[in-house]
Amino acid sequence: MKQNDVARTVMAFGSFDLIHPGHLFYLDNAKKKGDRLIVIIARNQTILKRKKKPPVFDEQDRLMLVSRLDMVDLTVLGDLKDPFKCLETYHPDILCFGYDQEVDLKSLKVYCVGKGILIPAFSRSPSYEPHKYKSSFYAKKIGLSR
Repeated sequence: MKQNDVARTVMAFGSFDLIHPGHLFYLDNAKKKGDRLIVIIARNQTILKRKKKPPVFDEQDRLMLVSRLDMVDLTVLGDLKDPFKCLETYHPDILCFGYDQEVDLKSLKVYCVGKGILIPAFSRSPSYEPHKYKSSFYAKKIGLSR
């Protein structure tokens, strides 16, 4: 980074349960978009609510695993009450989402405007062999139905 350049913070989101090459591709792709990558790890309760099943690994274990990846600069658990709280805390320049993540961009923009936060740029990572690398496939392989 040159002296006059401003560091760009990228934020990525996910459960990161049963980490596989698709997750690594997503995080590598996110990191390439900026200088600093912050990863928000979904909470156990959030996963249970969204997927109707608990994660295989506890949130603290998933946090620890992702924090040890070279491309990740900071790993944080999501907020249980406010899923957008991380935007207020870390002010990312770019939000990077996985190819299959459902995102309510309208609500996210409304939140930013309401909090006086600069609306970050949005990026969606391409898929990486989705027929082969998807957490649900791995869950089935090890006898967990998802």
